[in-house]
Parts: sequence; C-alpha cells; structure tokens
Amino acid sequence: TPVTSETPSSETPVTSETPVTSETPSTSETPSSSETPVVETSVSLDISALPLGSAFANNTAVEGTIFTINGDTKYTAEAKTMTICETQYTHRIKSGGTTGSANMAKRTIKIAMPGAGKIKIVAASGKTNFVRGAYLFDANSTELGRVEATETGASKEISVPQAGDYYIGTVESMYIYEVTATYTPGLVDDAY
Repeated sequence: TPVTSETPSSETPVTSETPVTSETPSTSETPSSSETPVVETSVSLDISALPLGSAFANNTAVEGTIFTINGDTKYTAEAKTMTICETQYTHRIKSGGTTGSANMAKRTIKIAMPGAGKIKIVAASGKTNFVRGAYLFDANSTELGRVEATETGASKEISVPQAGDYYIGTVESMYIYEVTATYTPGLVDDAY
C-alpha cells in the first residue's frame, strides 16, 4: 500500500536570492570563413526570485524573460532544499493539480521559444511512492514529451522543433525545480 502523505516535511527555508534569469550564449560549432556562427542561448526560470507563498494568477509574466506562469491560483513558489540528479535546488513551484489540455492558459508554465531547441524540466512527484508526470505541450496541445518522477525527482530535456509557445503542465500535483530553455534564435529544425 503506497504512503499517501502529500505534505512535504518542514525545513528551514533557504533565502538566497539570484537574478531572475541567466542567459549563456555560446557558439555551438566552429563556422567556416563564409558561414555565420550559430549562437545557442540558455535561459532558466529563476524560481528563487519569484514571490514565495502567493498563488499565481493566469498570464503572470516573469519580467524580462520568455516565461509566463498560468497558475490559475493553484501554482505557488516555495522554499525547499532538495538534490535531484546531483544538483541542489533551494526553491520549487508547486503545480497544484491538473492542467486542462484544451486550455493551455491554465495551470501551466509557458515558454515563448525564439527558435528550435530543448526544454529541460526537473520535477518531483507531489505524492510519496507515486510516479507522476510533468508534460511539455505545443500550442496545439500536442504532447512533445514528459518527465516522470517519484518524490525523489527526475530530469529530462525535450526537443522543440521551432519557435513558438510551449507549455509545461501536470496531471496531478508536482513540484517543479527547474525549467531551462536552450535555443537558437530563428532556427527551425524538425529533427532537433
């Protein structure tokens, strides 16, 4: 019989603050003298800079970033230290339930990708001993991939073929520890 506690253990919150995003351009290949270099950019949603404890309304833009939180008053940011895949995190977003696949404007994190690339999701189940998923959808509600995890967490990079709006949603309560978008502006690559 699975343990059904959904309440995380209480810990002293970590209060370190960092900038809202980090962008790291890098040249992904060495161009020949006649080619323009391909510049790949990474942007992370800095969960530690979000207001803690308050429920996010829909269409809450994270200023100066490509991220928008469509919380439907069910998503909240909270301080919680956890190590997932050898990386220590100090904050997370609690998803608070199911995303309506017909309406990506509710209970999702929207990423406005400027080009083809990958979206990394690090998440953990909101229920002990249960595998749950955080899903990546395109603007047509087509699932592109998912990260499935127990309460110990997991990480996955999911490819996106072109610029556009993409949405991270959940079927049940999940904790989202990291969202990082890596892209090449203007690139369309159906095989990315």
